[in-house]
Amino acid sequence: MSRRLKGTLSREFFFISIILFIVEFVRGAYLITFLPNYAVERLGFSLAIVGIAVSAHYLTDTVVKTAIGYLLDRFSARFVVQIGLLLSLIGLFVMQYVHQPAVLIFTAAIYGIGASPVWLVSLGFVKQENRAQQMGYLYTGWLIGLGTGPVVINFFIDYSYIVAFWFMVGLWIVGILLSFGMKSGKKTSISMIPLKQQLGQLTNRLKSMGIFIPGMILQTMAAGMLVPILPSFATKYLGLSHTQYSYVLIAGEPVLYWDWYQWGNCLICMKKSGFW
Repeated sequence: MSRRLKGTLSREFFFISIILFIVEFVRGAYLITFLPNYAVERLGFSLAIVGIAVSAHYLTDTVVKTAIGYLLDRFSARFVVQIGLLLSLIGLFVMQYVHQPAVLIFTAAIYGIGASPVWLVSLGFVKQENRAQQMGYLYTGWLIGLGTGPVVINFFIDYSYIVAFWFMVGLWIVGILLSFGMKSGKKTSISMIPLKQQLGQLTNRLKSMGIFIPGMILQTMAAGMLVPILPSFATKYLGLSHTQYSYVLIAGEPVLYWDWYQWGNCLICMKKSGFW
Protein backbone atom coordinates (compact mmCIF):
# COMPACT_ATOMS: atom_id res chain seq x y z
CA MET A 1 0.00 0.00 0.00
CA SER A 2 1.43 3.41 -0.99
CA ARG A 3 2.16 6.18 1.51
CA ARG A 4 -0.71 8.21 0.14
CA LEU A 5 -3.15 5.38 0.72
CA LYS A 6 -1.72 4.74 4.17
CA GLY A 7 -2.46 8.33 5.09
CA THR A 8 -6.01 8.02 3.79
CA LEU A 9 -6.95 4.50 4.87
CA SER A 10 -6.63 3.36 8.45
CA ARG A 11 -6.12 -0.31 9.20
CA GLU A 12 -9.73 -0.70 10.39
CA PHE A 13 -11.10 1.11 7.33
CA PHE A 14 -9.10 -1.15 5.02
CA PHE A 15 -10.40 -4.33 6.66
CA ILE A 16 -14.03 -3.17 6.86
CA SER A 17 -13.90 -2.11 3.18
CA ILE A 18 -12.82 -5.61 2.14
CA ILE A 19 -15.49 -7.13 4.40
CA LEU A 20 -18.12 -4.88 2.81
CA PHE A 21 -17.04 -6.05 -0.64
CA ILE A 22 -17.26 -9.72 0.42
CA VAL A 23 -20.68 -9.27 2.05
CA GLU A 24 -22.14 -7.57 -1.03
CA PHE A 25 -20.47 -10.05 -3.40
CA VAL A 26 -21.90 -13.08 -1.59
CA ARG A 27 -25.27 -11.44 -0.99
CA GLY A 28 -25.64 -10.53 -4.67
CA ALA A 29 -24.44 -13.97 -5.75
CA TYR A 30 -26.79 -15.82 -3.40
CA LEU A 31 -29.97 -13.76 -3.54
CA ILE A 32 -29.91 -12.61 -7.16
CA THR A 33 -28.56 -15.74 -8.86
CA PHE A 34 -28.06 -18.79 -6.65
CA LEU A 35 -31.30 -18.84 -4.63
CA PRO A 36 -33.75 -18.24 -7.52
CA ASN A 37 -32.16 -21.13 -9.46
CA TYR A 38 -31.55 -23.54 -6.60
CA ALA A 39 -34.89 -23.03 -4.85
CA VAL A 40 -36.85 -23.59 -8.06
CA GLU A 41 -34.78 -26.34 -9.70
CA ARG A 42 -33.69 -28.37 -6.68
CA LEU A 43 -36.14 -27.57 -3.87
CA GLY A 44 -39.25 -27.19 -6.04
CA PHE A 45 -40.30 -23.83 -4.58
CA SER A 46 -42.27 -21.31 -6.59
CA LEU A 47 -40.83 -17.97 -7.67
CA ALA A 48 -43.34 -16.29 -5.36
CA ILE A 49 -41.69 -17.96 -2.34
CA VAL A 50 -38.26 -16.88 -3.59
CA GLY A 51 -39.51 -13.32 -4.02
CA ILE A 52 -40.93 -13.25 -0.48
CA ALA A 53 -37.65 -14.62 0.90
CA VAL A 54 -35.60 -11.95 -0.90
CA SER A 55 -38.01 -9.25 0.31
CA ALA A 56 -37.78 -10.56 3.88
CA HIS A 57 -34.00 -10.39 3.68
CA TYR A 58 -33.84 -6.75 2.60
CA LEU A 59 -36.69 -5.74 4.91
CA THR A 60 -34.94 -7.07 8.02
CA ASP A 61 -31.64 -5.61 6.79
CA THR A 62 -33.27 -2.17 6.63
CA VAL A 63 -35.24 -2.41 9.88
CA VAL A 64 -32.33 -3.71 11.97
CA LYS A 65 -30.15 -0.78 10.88
CA THR A 66 -32.20 1.41 13.23
CA ALA A 67 -30.89 -0.58 16.21
CA ILE A 68 -27.25 -0.88 15.14
CA GLY A 69 -26.32 2.47 16.69
CA TYR A 70 -27.64 1.22 20.03
CA LEU A 71 -25.44 -1.88 19.79
CA LEU A 72 -22.37 0.10 18.75
CA ASP A 73 -22.78 2.28 21.85
CA ARG A 74 -22.44 -0.81 24.04
CA PHE A 75 -20.18 -3.17 22.10
CA SER A 76 -17.13 -2.81 19.89
CA ALA A 77 -17.58 -2.51 16.13
CA ARG A 78 -15.54 -5.71 15.70
CA PHE A 79 -17.85 -7.66 18.00
CA VAL A 80 -21.00 -6.40 16.26
CA VAL A 81 -19.60 -7.24 12.82
CA GLN A 82 -18.41 -10.70 13.89
CA ILE A 83 -21.72 -11.64 15.53
CA GLY A 84 -23.58 -10.40 12.46
CA LEU A 85 -21.39 -12.36 10.04
CA LEU A 86 -21.72 -15.53 12.13
CA LEU A 87 -25.51 -15.10 12.22
CA SER A 88 -25.60 -14.69 8.45
CA LEU A 89 -23.40 -17.76 8.01
CA ILE A 90 -25.93 -19.80 10.00
CA GLY A 91 -28.70 -18.39 7.81
CA LEU A 92 -26.79 -19.43 4.68
CA PHE A 93 -26.38 -23.00 5.89
CA VAL A 94 -30.03 -23.36 6.89
CA MET A 95 -31.27 -21.89 3.59
CA GLN A 96 -29.14 -24.38 1.68
CA TYR A 97 -30.65 -27.44 3.34
CA VAL A 98 -34.19 -26.20 4.05
CA HIS A 99 -37.24 -27.96 2.63
CA GLN A 100 -39.99 -25.75 4.07
CA PRO A 101 -41.00 -22.41 2.47
CA ALA A 102 -41.65 -20.76 5.85
CA VAL A 103 -38.19 -21.74 7.11
CA LEU A 104 -36.59 -20.43 3.91
CA ILE A 105 -38.26 -17.03 4.41
CA PHE A 106 -37.31 -16.96 8.11
CA THR A 107 -33.65 -17.82 7.49
CA ALA A 108 -33.45 -15.29 4.64
CA ALA A 109 -34.57 -12.70 7.19
CA ILE A 110 -31.90 -13.93 9.63
CA TYR A 111 -29.33 -13.59 6.85
CA GLY A 112 -30.42 -9.98 6.39
CA ILE A 113 -30.11 -9.24 10.11
CA GLY A 114 -26.55 -10.54 10.19
CA ALA A 115 -25.43 -8.58 7.13
CA SER A 116 -27.03 -5.33 8.32
CA PRO A 117 -24.26 -3.90 10.58
CA VAL A 118 -21.45 -3.96 8.00
CA TRP A 119 -22.47 -0.88 6.01
CA LEU A 120 -23.07 1.29 9.09
CA VAL A 121 -19.83 0.18 10.73
CA SER A 122 -18.04 1.04 7.47
CA LEU A 123 -19.46 4.56 7.67
CA GLY A 124 -18.30 4.76 11.27
CA PHE A 125 -14.65 4.53 10.18
CA VAL A 126 -14.94 7.34 7.62
CA LYS A 127 -12.85 10.31 8.75
CA GLN A 128 -14.21 13.79 8.17
CA GLU A 129 -10.96 15.10 6.66
CA ASN A 130 -10.94 12.32 4.01
CA ARG A 131 -14.70 11.83 3.80
CA ALA A 132 -15.15 12.19 0.02
CA GLN A 133 -12.24 9.88 -0.85
CA GLN A 134 -13.15 7.22 1.70
CA MET A 135 -16.83 7.27 0.74
CA GLY A 136 -15.67 6.76 -2.84
CA TYR A 137 -13.77 3.63 -1.78
CA LEU A 138 -16.82 2.30 0.07
CA TYR A 139 -19.23 2.89 -2.80
CA THR A 140 -16.77 1.40 -5.29
CA GLY A 141 -16.38 -1.77 -3.20
CA TRP A 142 -20.14 -1.98 -2.67
CA LEU A 143 -20.99 -1.61 -6.37
CA ILE A 144 -18.24 -3.93 -7.60
CA GLY A 145 -19.22 -6.59 -5.07
CA LEU A 146 -22.93 -6.32 -5.83
CA GLY A 147 -22.31 -6.34 -9.58
CA THR A 148 -19.72 -9.11 -9.87
CA GLY A 149 -21.27 -11.54 -7.38
CA PRO A 150 -24.28 -12.58 -9.53
CA VAL A 151 -22.01 -12.86 -12.60
CA VAL A 152 -19.15 -14.89 -11.13
CA ILE A 153 -21.33 -17.37 -9.27
CA ASN A 154 -23.00 -18.51 -12.51
CA PHE A 155 -19.72 -20.01 -13.70
CA PHE A 156 -19.65 -22.14 -10.53
CA ILE A 157 -23.33 -23.11 -10.79
CA ASP A 158 -22.78 -24.58 -14.26
CA TYR A 159 -20.19 -26.83 -12.67
CA SER A 160 -22.04 -27.69 -9.45
CA TYR A 161 -24.47 -26.09 -7.00
CA ILE A 162 -22.45 -27.57 -4.15
CA VAL A 163 -19.20 -26.03 -5.40
CA ALA A 164 -20.94 -22.68 -5.86
CA PHE A 165 -22.37 -22.79 -2.33
CA TRP A 166 -19.07 -23.67 -0.68
CA PHE A 167 -17.31 -20.96 -2.69
CA MET A 168 -19.69 -18.42 -1.13
CA VAL A 169 -19.28 -19.93 2.33
CA GLY A 170 -15.49 -19.82 1.95
CA LEU A 171 -15.61 -16.12 1.04
CA TRP A 172 -17.89 -15.42 4.00
CA ILE A 173 -15.44 -17.17 6.36
CA VAL A 174 -12.64 -15.02 4.91
CA GLY A 175 -14.74 -11.99 5.84
CA ILE A 176 -15.08 -13.27 9.41
CA LEU A 177 -11.32 -13.81 9.63
CA LEU A 178 -10.65 -10.31 8.30
CA SER A 179 -12.84 -8.86 11.05
CA PHE A 180 -10.17 -9.90 13.56
CA GLY A 181 -7.96 -7.24 12.00
CA MET A 182 -10.26 -4.56 13.44
CA LYS A 183 -9.58 -3.10 16.88
CA SER A 184 -11.80 -4.32 19.70
CA GLY A 185 -12.37 -0.87 21.22
CA LYS A 186 -15.64 1.02 20.85
CA LYS A 187 -14.16 3.69 18.60
CA THR A 188 -16.39 4.75 15.74
CA SER A 189 -17.48 8.14 14.50
CA ILE A 190 -21.18 7.27 14.38
CA SER A 191 -23.12 9.98 16.20
CA MET A 192 -26.48 9.33 17.77
CA ILE A 193 -29.23 11.66 16.49
CA PRO A 194 -32.62 11.79 18.24
CA LEU A 195 -35.41 10.03 16.35
CA LYS A 196 -37.46 13.23 16.06
CA GLN A 197 -34.53 15.03 14.45
CA GLN A 198 -33.92 12.11 12.09
CA LEU A 199 -37.56 12.16 10.95
CA GLY A 200 -37.34 15.92 10.38
CA GLN A 201 -34.20 15.53 8.26
CA LEU A 202 -35.81 12.69 6.30
CA THR A 203 -38.89 14.81 5.59
CA ASN A 204 -36.76 17.71 4.34
CA ARG A 205 -34.71 15.42 2.11
CA LEU A 206 -37.86 13.88 0.61
CA LYS A 207 -39.33 17.32 -0.07
CA SER A 208 -36.12 18.45 -1.76
CA MET A 209 -36.14 15.42 -4.07
CA GLY A 210 -39.71 16.23 -5.16
CA ILE A 211 -40.78 14.72 -8.47
CA PHE A 212 -37.90 12.24 -8.58
CA ILE A 213 -39.27 10.08 -5.76
CA PRO A 214 -42.08 8.31 -7.71
CA GLY A 215 -39.73 7.46 -10.58
CA MET A 216 -37.03 6.16 -8.24
CA ILE A 217 -39.56 4.03 -6.34
CA LEU A 218 -41.04 2.54 -9.50
CA GLN A 219 -37.59 1.88 -11.00
CA THR A 220 -36.40 0.13 -7.85
CA MET A 221 -39.65 -1.82 -7.56
CA ALA A 222 -39.38 -3.04 -11.14
CA ALA A 223 -35.78 -4.15 -10.61
CA GLY A 224 -36.77 -5.96 -7.41
CA MET A 225 -39.58 -7.79 -9.19
CA LEU A 226 -37.17 -8.97 -11.88
CA VAL A 227 -34.56 -10.33 -9.43
CA PRO A 228 -36.17 -13.73 -8.71
CA ILE A 229 -37.53 -14.15 -12.25
CA LEU A 230 -34.65 -13.45 -14.61
CA PRO A 231 -32.33 -16.39 -13.75
CA SER A 232 -35.05 -19.02 -14.16
CA PHE A 233 -36.48 -17.31 -17.23
CA ALA A 234 -33.07 -17.19 -18.91
CA THR A 235 -32.27 -20.85 -18.25
CA LYS A 236 -35.72 -22.40 -18.58
CA TYR A 237 -37.38 -20.41 -21.37
CA LEU A 238 -34.45 -18.94 -23.30
CA GLY A 239 -32.37 -22.08 -23.02
CA LEU A 240 -29.27 -20.27 -21.79
CA SER A 241 -26.71 -21.95 -19.58
CA HIS A 242 -25.76 -20.16 -16.38
CA THR A 243 -22.44 -19.18 -17.97
CA GLN A 244 -24.21 -17.69 -20.98
CA TYR A 245 -26.53 -15.79 -18.65
CA SER A 246 -23.43 -14.33 -16.99
CA TYR A 247 -22.22 -13.06 -20.36
CA VAL A 248 -25.59 -11.31 -20.79
CA LEU A 249 -25.17 -9.69 -17.38
CA ILE A 250 -21.61 -8.64 -18.21
CA ALA A 251 -22.87 -6.95 -21.39
CA GLY A 252 -25.53 -5.07 -19.46
CA GLU A 253 -23.54 -3.95 -16.42
CA PRO A 254 -21.64 -1.07 -18.11
CA VAL A 255 -25.01 0.38 -19.13
CA LEU A 256 -26.26 0.05 -15.56
CA TYR A 257 -23.21 1.75 -14.07
CA TRP A 258 -23.43 4.52 -16.67
CA ASP A 259 -27.11 4.98 -15.76
CA TRP A 260 -26.19 5.43 -12.07
CA TYR A 261 -23.42 7.86 -13.07
CA GLN A 262 -25.77 9.94 -15.20
CA TRP A 263 -28.40 10.03 -12.46
CA GLY A 264 -25.78 11.28 -10.00
CA ASN A 265 -24.57 14.01 -12.37
CA CYS A 266 -28.15 15.06 -13.07
CA LEU A 267 -28.96 15.49 -9.39
CA ILE A 268 -25.71 17.37 -8.73
CA CYS A 269 -26.35 19.80 -11.60
CA MET A 270 -29.90 20.50 -10.45
CA LYS A 271 -28.63 21.05 -6.91
CA LYS A 272 -26.05 23.58 -8.13
CA SER A 273 -28.62 25.38 -10.27
CA GLY A 274 -30.96 25.79 -7.32
CA PHE A 275 -33.67 23.54 -8.75
CA TRP A 276 -34.05 21.81 -5.35
